Amino acid sequence: METRRSALRKGDWVQLGSYCGKDQPEDLLWRVLSRTKDHVLLITQYIVMKKVFDTAGEHGLNRWRDSTLRHWLNSEQPAGQVDFGPHPAPTRAAVGPKRKPYAREQGFLANFPSELRQYISPVAITTPVAKGLRGGPDKTSDRVSLVTYEQYRKLPKDMKIGRPSPRMTQDDSLRMLDDEPMQYWARSPNFGREGVFLLSHWSNDKRSMNCGAFAEMGIRPCIGLTAAQFAGKGTARRPYVPRFAVDAASL
Repeated sequence: METRRSALRKGDWVQLGSYCGKDQPEDLLWRVLSRTKDHVLLITQYIVMKKVFDTAGEHGLNRWRDSTLRHWLNSEQPAGQVDFGPHPAPTRAAVGPKRKPYAREQGFLANFPSELRQYISPVAITTPVAKGLRGGPDKTSDRVSLVTYEQYRKLPKDMKIGRPSPRMTQDDSLRMLDDEPMQYWARSPNFGREGVFLLSHWSNDKRSMNCGAFAEMGIRPCIGLTAAQFAGKGTARRPYVPRFAVDAASL
């Protein structure tokens, strides 16, 4: 049985692609955020990595458009060839002590095979900027992004919760408990030019959700998928799988 993209609803489950970082690949589970006539917007069910948001200056800056993280997420280049934009590459010296550099990692999109990447479309997004900055809000076209704080507030409670992926809980260096909720980055600025919203399942209090952009926090990437047909049921046990992925697996 096949399902058209137009029938997908917020909260439906989708399985697509994998992320490995420095470890074995881990299949990615996604949830539907929204749908347009051109694509369905997905967010990962789990936090799949921890990264520094930005490397500019001493504490990083909170402007999504220029951030180190945005450039890495949208890159499909191999390790050593990622363009990190106007701010320093996230080397050990740039991210500081007790944080993991990612300057030598391949771009996030490089984890997806080329036949899959063609279905991950640029999405026109608008992101607020810190008070006092000129030219905002910023309008960008991103294949990979993060949710804004306002998008987060409209999510059902079960989709707000950020928990580490199974791969992350098996990484002894991260010292995580299985299924323990974590905070993760939004792309929205919060305080001054350095603070970025942190998202969690337990608070909507802005004052308790601010963190400097230089910190290392969880990531739940969002993508726009243009696939037209899906197999599966859209549940946690039987997630939707894009028809093109099913066809490729059968070859």
